[in-house]
Amino acid sequence: MVIDIDVITHPIRFLRELRTRAGEDIVLSFSRYSYRRRERKDVRESFNVHIREVNPQWLRNQLMVLQPHQELAIESRVIANGLRRHIPMLDFSGMRKGQLLAIMEVLPENFSEGIQVYYSGRSFHAYFPRLLTSRQWVKFMGSALLCNTQSSDVIDQRWVGHRLIGGYGALRWSSNTSQHARYPTRIDLNTLDLSSSEKNKLLHPDQL
Repeated sequence: MVIDIDVITHPIRFLRELRTRAGEDIVLSFSRYSYRRRERKDVRESFNVHIREVNPQWLRNQLMVLQPHQELAIESRVIANGLRRHIPMLDFSGMRKGQLLAIMEVLPENFSEGIQVYYSGRSFHAYFPRLLTSRQWVKFMGSALLCNTQSSDVIDQRWVGHRLIGGYGALRWSSNTSQHARYPTRIDLNTLDLSSSEKNKLLHPDQL
């Protein structure tokens, strides 16, 4: 089976930025999970791999071994220089103008450095190339929820709830089930400042 994936626009590219800013001695966590809409139980099997081993061929191999009901996700939890840390990551709506700005306003100023955003087909995934302690990560997740005071659909509250209960973040890297028909694809940050109709035209040209 041939895996047709553009690794230039896939979130695997984020790891280059993470290595540049956080170093080479990082053991990443990934998981194969089963998606069940509105399901409270989080069914996934996690595994670890050193950041140096994660390359396009590794990704294609992982996508090939997924079961029909499974998706592949990167998790926030890592081991860096022997210490438990977290990659800050968020799942947000983004279809309304100015939502990334709303997120950044509640986070420390330096979080804007190196941020990468990917469109998943349903929402937007933000990755921040830095590492946090467990305490800092919980504060980060809580701060993100503050974005929903003005607009209830900025941050995916169910996603935050699942991830706080699980103790780590997780964002999809695959497109293996009918619920997820496309791979997360990197977008220009300026795209997030477009109106909803402008975003739809740009992100869903096939629907025109």
